[in-house]
Amino acid sequence: MRAQAAWLGVLAARDLVALGGRTYVDAVTAVRPDALRPLDGCRGIGEQRSRLARLAAADDPLGLVGLR
Repeated sequence: MRAQAAWLGVLAARDLVALGGRTYVDAVTAVRPDALRPLDGCRGIGEQRSRLARLAAADDPLGLVGLR
């Protein structure tokens, strides 16, 4: 996975936000432990969609997930 991440430029990215199910996000953070996980704690797709809507509407979505 690390080789694929390097090929895709994921390792070189300054900021990385991992969006997906727990298994996927766990795999991303195994390669990039500093990746933000803004959907952690959501109990289902409804909560995920609500959180994503708030992020999309925010003036500073990266600040909202703790990047700034």
